[in-house]
Amino acid sequence: MTLAAISAVHMVIISITAFLLLGHTEVTFACQVIVDRPEIYEESDAIFVGEVVEVERYVPMENGRHINFQVTHSWKGVTTEYVTVHNDNDMCTAFPFIQDQVFLVYGKIDSFELSVPIASGSQLYEPAGYSERDLNYLNERYELIDLKPGHAYSANLLPPFQMLSALVAVAAATFFIIRYRR
Repeated sequence: MTLAAISAVHMVIISITAFLLLGHTEVTFACQVIVDRPEIYEESDAIFVGEVVEVERYVPMENGRHINFQVTHSWKGVTTEYVTVHNDNDMCTAFPFIQDQVFLVYGKIDSFELSVPIASGSQLYEPAGYSERDLNYLNERYELIDLKPGHAYSANLLPPFQMLSALVAVAAATFFIIRYRR
């Protein structure tokens, strides 16, 4: 066999190996962290179980996505049947929500929005699995919130870019009013 033929065979073997190792469709998260369970209950601003009904497209000015949930149970912070949370765009800080899946969510208010970092303790909802321990703890220490019809977006109803635009518009209007009153 010639050197070129041996090189070609090696390239084929490397390509097939790379495809087999990297070509599968499962997603792995190398930067996921272990969370100390007792602390997340107290430190979370919102704790609820909800189905992801929509994962909105990435919005560059907001540095992430909005995830819309239909809430079935809430122990803390969420009082409506639907809620929107902000999720970072960084794979090492954003929780990997999947549309049409149910999650036990631990959220925090961050920059006027309810956000869910990867280290929040949130998890795919499995009533007979890992989630059961959390649910037992929550039911022992917290009272379920009676959910009301409606949709809570976040503490901040305007995205940061719109808030900045509104602030600039108010400042400009104030400047012109003061200037022309003289």
